[in-house]
Amino acid sequence: MYSSTLQQMIPNGRAGPYVGSMPPQCAAPLFLAGKVFQRYRAHGGSRTGVLPDFFIGAHAAVAQLPLLTRDPSRYRSYFSGITLITPDTESI
Repeated sequence: MYSSTLQQMIPNGRAGPYVGSMPPQCAAPLFLAGKVFQRYRAHGGSRTGVLPDFFIGAHAAVAQLPLLTRDPSRYRSYFSGITLITPDTESI
């Protein structure tokens, strides 16, 4: 889901000059985290400690993995497609 959208957004299939020096599986999540952070700032977000959360959310979204968190509101706002495991999630 996120990977195909990201490929359309990245010019010439590259996210920047340093993409060649990192594993290919890292480029899409890092690009997505940057876009989400940019949107966060554009909507008035001013907290400085959110970028690591965006990196984590982006990796989970791109890899289509569930995410364990105690703060689901931020992840639901910016990564609507991921499955969240929270303290309120019923046990399986």
